[in-house]
Amino acid sequence: MTRIFSHSLTVLSILFVLFSSSLYVAIPLSASAHSLAVEGELGATLHIDPADEPIVGSPSTIYLDFKNSTRAFDPSEYKFVLSITQGSSTLATTTLFSNGETGITASAVHTFAQPGEYTIQVVATPKDGDKTSTFNFDTHVKSATSAKNNSIFAFLGVHGGHVLITVLLVGILVGVVGYEKLKESRLRRKAAKGNS
Repeated sequence: MTRIFSHSLTVLSILFVLFSSSLYVAIPLSASAHSLAVEGELGATLHIDPADEPIVGSPSTIYLDFKNSTRAFDPSEYKFVLSITQGSSTLATTTLFSNGETGITASAVHTFAQPGEYTIQVVATPKDGDKTSTFNFDTHVKSATSAKNNSIFAFLGVHGGHVLITVLLVGILVGVVGYEKLKESRLRRKAAKGNS
């Protein structure tokens, strides 16, 4: 019984290591997830839906959350202009908070035409004439094909992949322990036949 227990612990340790390392494989990390930029007293956090990974040809909603160091931020005291550039070309420009949005979060929708590296820039100009703040966010846009190829990893990482991996590892552990018990049972029967 002690031998079975020690085998089980060894197998369990190996499975735990495999499970821990599989998390890094199953969950793709996003390079641009919830980026933060700070200039002076103002800070801006960027989130792009879906999943902080824009895909060519699909509308992406760009969310920006603004704060300042005194927590008394009032967006109506600023003019916010968002522009999207690729290389030296400006592809889109829009004024934030212009559609009646309130609070400290603004959004804009953009459909990226081709894969590659883009810069999302926000210029905040105080209406009282103080110093302008500029926030730059580098964003990588995927092609629809590469996004499709990575969808299984996204599914595993976000929608139950951990449960699937855990079930498989527990199944292996149960199989190993069951096999060890079967071996021990056969050895006992052999020993009982040898003694009689």
